[in-house]
Amino acid sequence: METKQISIRNLTLDRTNYRTVPQRDEAAAVHAMIALKPEYFWGLAESLLADGFLPTESIIVLKDGKDYIVKEGNRRIGALKIIHGFLQIKGLDIPEEIKTKLCSIDAEWKQKNAFVPCTVFEKSEADLADRIVDLVHGKSEKAARLDWNSVARARHNRDRNNRVELGLDLLEKYLKKGRNLTPQQKEAWASDYSLTILNDVLPRLATAAGMPANKLVEKYPDVENRNGLENLLRDIGMAVLKFQNIRSAEFGPTYGFKPAPQAPLANPISGTSILGNSPSTTQTPGTVPSYMPGGIQKPISAGPKTAAAPLNEPKSVSRKLRTFAPKGKTRDKLVSLLVEIKKLKIRDHPLSFCFLLRAMFEVSAKAYATDHNISLVDKGKDRRLADVLKDIGKHLTNNFDAQHSLTKPVQAALMELAAKNELLSITSLNFLVHSPTFSLDERHICTRFHNVYPLLQEMNR
Repeated sequence: METKQISIRNLTLDRTNYRTVPQRDEAAAVHAMIALKPEYFWGLAESLLADGFLPTESIIVLKDGKDYIVKEGNRRIGALKIIHGFLQIKGLDIPEEIKTKLCSIDAEWKQKNAFVPCTVFEKSEADLADRIVDLVHGKSEKAARLDWNSVARARHNRDRNNRVELGLDLLEKYLKKGRNLTPQQKEAWASDYSLTILNDVLPRLATAAGMPANKLVEKYPDVENRNGLENLLRDIGMAVLKFQNIRSAEFGPTYGFKPAPQAPLANPISGTSILGNSPSTTQTPGTVPSYMPGGIQKPISAGPKTAAAPLNEPKSVSRKLRTFAPKGKTRDKLVSLLVEIKKLKIRDHPLSFCFLLRAMFEVSAKAYATDHNISLVDKGKDRRLADVLKDIGKHLTNNFDAQHSLTKPVQAALMELAAKNELLSITSLNFLVHSPTFSLDERHICTRFHNVYPLLQEMNR
């Protein structure tokens, strides 16, 4: 081990960083780091542009032949490579303030920050280098570093400690072979995913398939009810499914599974499905079965039912958005908008909420119209959104009979959106975007949201 100054140009980013799946090259590695926590990456870049590299912040490097591989400090080196122009990433969404500062970097700054202090470990000292990195990240010691999440910890356990991580194995196969997720979801979930929930439900999925969990992971995607399994994996990633959902007896049918049995099974890998016929044994009222590896059974209280929330409360809107799972082609941008709108608190950001909702209707309408050959252009000009939605409403309700449960909600949503004086009408939302004085508050947004939501949902089934 030695400490010395090394040129930024000569440092190689670690393409097997535990926070992300292995990357094909340095550009992809930086892109993955940005996707994981863009505000952290660009915040660090802005700090480097303002103050330069702090000489006390030594980079941990593993020397492998002629290569100096960064084991700790990849974000800092990635940002510096972009600043110096050593790394070009096509289509990178760089914040405007960062672009401005990049254009003003002078030769003196580049000269002062061309080399950084590195603690270099020889290949024979790789174990020692890894132990130091473990102390920095693996035990949640902040030290100005970004802590590892459950995905990074699982990769470290599997790849470094040779431990079995079946949930991670299934997730990574799903990200490669899944048929119901967008490129943005693939990129984000490779770095940040609720593995604890997946690990909790995996033994029961294996029981349903009549095989051990490791065999289920090995066989995927060649498994029965692949669509149901992939929808479940997607909804875990979108935070639609949480612990209280997967531990409920009712969640199975939503994903094409049969109802859960009325009693726990003696052995979760015996071949008897937890979603098939119930055994003759009885189950304690008020509990639902939880199937653990090795045949261990643990009754879990079904817990109290979630309290209902009034329609005029933001909580009711949040619950509705958590269950919204867009399906269909060309919905990638809609999913991105959904991720953002779920993070907003309506009381604090009523205008931002309405801007995003307006965009979600626009994107959904264009996607639905494309799917069903509804014209988006009239005489060479884009049709008004209100007119497109009117045609979409006709198309939807033509497929319903008069008594269909969704006929009236969809018609009511269309009336709300078409009325010029309604709070969430297309006219009002357009005024909200274009008028310098027109504004809204959160008091009525929640109630009106429930009026228009049925149409948004039906356009994306």
